[in-house]
Amino acid sequence: MFQPFAEETSLTLTSSHQHPSFEGSFLPNQLVENPDGFEASWKVIAMNKNYSDYTMGASFVNPVDPYRQYHRAVSYSLVIILVVFAAFLLVEFLTKKNFSNLQYCVICASIVMFYALLLAFHHLMIFWLAYLLAAAMNVITLTCYSRAILRNRIAYLLGALLTLIYTYTYIMLLMYSYALLTGTLLLFTVLCVIMFITAAPGLPHKESEAIKEDIDAAQESEQTTEKPEKAAEK
Repeated sequence: MFQPFAEETSLTLTSSHQHPSFEGSFLPNQLVENPDGFEASWKVIAMNKNYSDYTMGASFVNPVDPYRQYHRAVSYSLVIILVVFAAFLLVEFLTKKNFSNLQYCVICASIVMFYALLLAFHHLMIFWLAYLLAAAMNVITLTCYSRAILRNRIAYLLGALLTLIYTYTYIMLLMYSYALLTGTLLLFTVLCVIMFITAAPGLPHKESEAIKEDIDAAQESEQTTEKPEKAAEK
């Protein structure tokens, strides 16, 4: 931090750090940022002021420090929840079995518990190890839960999808400039997969199934009414 004591103060600050945070009463008049760092320039003119109240300068920010990573993980929680629910919907489509509303509430609670575990482990160990333990516990729990519901080995496919989701999310947390882009691309990819699967030819529709059920019920009622008539004729 610097204080402009002169009648006209010119300051140029050059650093190889790529993520500055400018502080004080004056922002730089010129700022040049590049992959090699940044260069900021101030020019302040004295105008009958109390110099002790005016400062200018910059602090060096680490955008991927553990606490910022946890905050960003919570910020991207909506992305994780949407992708995890999309994975469960995909499993529903493949197995032709539906999860109940209560079961979806339990799944949502498990996802929220992941962040509680991450915060608890983060106070005891480094971030990547805390993330690994919390994600592993969450994936194993959801895989066993879906295996007990579906009674099908496709639940292990769900476990693989969850592992891929949490791995992709961790890579996204390590990024800074492209984190939003990677998260958006992930959601777009999931949407394209769902559109491709649901638009497959031969996919049964609820309306056609309902019509078929009505036709079958009408035929059964006709058969039941024809039997007494034939018996009376005899």
